[in-house]
Amino acid sequence: MDRCTDLCTKPIKGYCTLCEALAERDRFLRFWGRVAWYIWDISGLRFLYEKVVPPKPDEAGRPPSTLLLWLGTLYIALFGLVSQRYEDRFDHIEQRLSGLDSLLAADLRRALPRIPAIQNLNIPHEPNVIKPWSVVCSLLCPQAPHRETVQDLQSIIVMNKKKLERLNLSKVNLSGADLSDANLRAATLFRANLKDSNLFRANFVRVKLSEADLAGANLSKTDFTNADLSGVTNWTRKQLMASYWDKRTQWPDGFKPPCPRHSEADRCKMTH
Repeated sequence: MDRCTDLCTKPIKGYCTLCEALAERDRFLRFWGRVAWYIWDISGLRFLYEKVVPPKPDEAGRPPSTLLLWLGTLYIALFGLVSQRYEDRFDHIEQRLSGLDSLLAADLRRALPRIPAIQNLNIPHEPNVIKPWSVVCSLLCPQAPHRETVQDLQSIIVMNKKKLERLNLSKVNLSGADLSDANLRAATLFRANLKDSNLFRANFVRVKLSEADLAGANLSKTDFTNADLSGVTNWTRKQLMASYWDKRTQWPDGFKPPCPRHSEADRCKMTH
């Protein structure tokens, strides 16, 4: 651009503010024009447009890109695959829950021992079409129990915590559950997840807790008289300072419990 207007000062002063502004505008338009063309081409919009409005023979240039169209098609197909996989597994869990609901109404003590198996049913990560990582994770990440199902079934056990005597609840997930004053006398809790649960004054007499996880559990006044605690993991002696047990209580190999404390019932017998 030699002169912007008849009043251009470039021939006299060597520069012109208006000329520089117009040149900057031209550079701006050229740059964003290239960006817009690149997006128009690589997005597949140009390809679709030319399918509807074919270019004239003398206007035909480089063929339009179809890369993103192919990638989008593959992504939608992948999402459909993992979504169907997730739904099939979720439907299976819902069928098991439906059967459990019927049994709970008919025979509570037969129904409760079935809860751990349903809690431990694995399901893929739920895919979300607007979150590509969730789709990839649903396909490649390890499956895990359905969190809401685990919590709902946990609530059923908590509601019936006074009726758990002699039940087999092996591998049940009761992490964070309020089981204070629960009656689990002679129950089987092999490999149960009791992390951060409240077991205050719970009856664990003759309970089988081998390999259970008691990390962070409140064991204050929990009665472990004649209980099988072999292989219990992630607990400390401090947790047992206010618990009850006797010489028949079985401990994990190498674990040294605090001094024995007898249950309130046993102390009554000893004083009479």
